Formats: sequence, structure tokens, C-alpha cells
Amino acid sequence: MKKFINIFNKIPSHCKNIPEKYKSLHDNYRRLFPLVSLAKQHGYKNGLDFGCASCFVSIIGRLEGLEIAGIDIPYIKEGKSSYISLQKYMASIGYRIIIRDTTVLPWNEFKDNEFEFIIASWSISKDFKRVGFNKKDRLSELIRITNYNGSWIISPLNHYRKLTQVGWLDQKSFDEFNKELADKKISIKTC
Repeated sequence: MKKFINIFNKIPSHCKNIPEKYKSLHDNYRRLFPLVSLAKQHGYKNGLDFGCASCFVSIIGRLEGLEIAGIDIPYIKEGKSSYISLQKYMASIGYRIIIRDTTVLPWNEFKDNEFEFIIASWSISKDFKRVGFNKKDRLSELIRITNYNGSWIISPLNHYRKLTQVGWLDQKSFDEFNKELADKKISIKTC
């Protein structure tokens, strides 16, 4: 925890323009450390934080000996990005942070089977609410970049539930999604 706070304290103040509710380092660490810890317990070394926002998962991962890339949309509110300055700064000091519209496929920044695990804290279904794109196609893209026998670590539990029920996806898409997961032997874990 101390190392995490020290890293954050070294970030230039102009890069810390993040929403107030995410500024509590203690709360964020307590919420995100279990996700990284679960990946580490399974012996994984290389992952992706889908919807990386503040890059805290990447920081915690590196402190735990894991390399966790991040991908996030350029979140715009009132004409300003809440995270983009921080994300660009983290990329400039050696973290792999990709800022892009994740509804535009494929994500050429990533190779097939590149990641042993994917962490999705909130983003697996929250960002999928946007209209005008195919949820199933974006899930297929996540599957494409996940290793065989890899894992998705999803938090909180209600976001995992959306993946396990018809309604969020239509029946055909739901069946195709589950077949793709099974074909690559990708497990979904919650934390």
C-alpha cells in the first residue's frame, strides 16, 4: 500500500484531475488489489485492464510483479477527459496504456492470444450500454486477445451476472459467446 501511495504521489498534479470518488487511494487499493491478487494466485504474469481509467490496476500489478496493460475510451465529460492526462503520463513512464474507442474493431494494438488474463472492474457491462455497436463483437474481441486457458476477472458480481444470462445479449449472441469461451477454455472469475 505504501509503495502504491508513493508512486501516486510522484505523479504531477496536473495529471491527477480524476473524479473525486476515485481519489481515495486507500479505497481504490482495497477494491482493486484483490483483482490483481487473484491473477497472481493463478500464476499469471501478463494481463489487460479493460477500462483502465486511473491506471491503478497497472500500478498495483507492477508492484506485484505482473505486467498489466490498460485500455480505455477517452472518457469525455463537459469537454474534458477525466483520465486522459493521467493515462498519457503513465504511458510516458513505461506503462502500456492504450486510449481508443473500443467500439471500433479490431484492436490492432493487441495480438491474438496476447493476455493470460483480463481484468474488468465495472467496464464489462457499463461501457457496453452505449448504443450503436454490437456487444457480442466486442466480447469476441476480448476473447481473441485472451490466451487459451486464460481467465477474465470481473468485478463487481452484478457485472458477471450480465454475462451469464440471456437478455443482456440475445439468445443467438449469448450461445455464440459461450461457445467461443468454451473453445478457448477461458474461465470467468469474480472477485
